[in-house]
Parts: sequence; C-alpha cells; structure tokens
Amino acid sequence: MSEDSYFNDSADRQNLESLERSGVDLAQKHNVDFQIAIRDEISGKKVKQMMMDKNFTCSLEKDFEGNQWTCTCSQEMPLELNAIVEIQKMINKEAKKYGGYSDGWGVMVKPAIATKNKEVN
Repeated sequence: MSEDSYFNDSADRQNLESLERSGVDLAQKHNVDFQIAIRDEISGKKVKQMMMDKNFTCSLEKDFEGNQWTCTCSQEMPLELNAIVEIQKMINKEAKKYGGYSDGWGVMVKPAIATKNKEVN
C-alpha cells in the first residue's frame, strides 16, 4: 500500500465528518494531537526535538505494554482534512529516519450542540 493510499483512506474524513455532525466547528482552531510510535527512548527524544523545531508542543511517554514509546505532538489548527493528512505524511517521512511512524491523531473538543443546549438550560 502506498503512503498516498494509506492517508487517503476514509478514516480521517469519517472522523472529521463525525465531529462536524456532533456540532464541532471544523473551521475553528483546535488543539490537535498527533501520535508518533517510536521504538526506543533515544529515538523518541530525537523525534520530539525534531517536531518541537517544527513548532509542535510535544511529550514523550513509554507505552504501558511492551517496549514502544509514543511521542505526542500538538498543534493548534482548524480541523481541515488536507492539513491533517499532510502533517501525518510529514511525520511519517521524518520519523522514519528514527524508526518511527505516524500513529494517528485526536482532538478534544466541546461540540457546539452541547454548548448551545447548556446555554438554554
């Protein structure tokens, strides 16, 4: 499977559509967390610094099971499909140098519907 077909599958699109259906304003900036799987702490520290140099806020933690590490890198941005896909491609390209790879993304949001309902009550 090519990198393009991997990142152009429907998972990211479906996640964004689900967020939008729940009332999240995708055009508003949100703190998006990108996870990077890394094989060891030394490589993880290098990936963390590389991503911090690209203006991401990062943390590095050992996974609860096994010997893997996860570098979580955050950036405030609108929830736009192409931007999310391009960041994951960049992560894959850069982290590959250290034996790592993009392992998904997530965002904590307050859906507008829930906020509107709360204001009414």
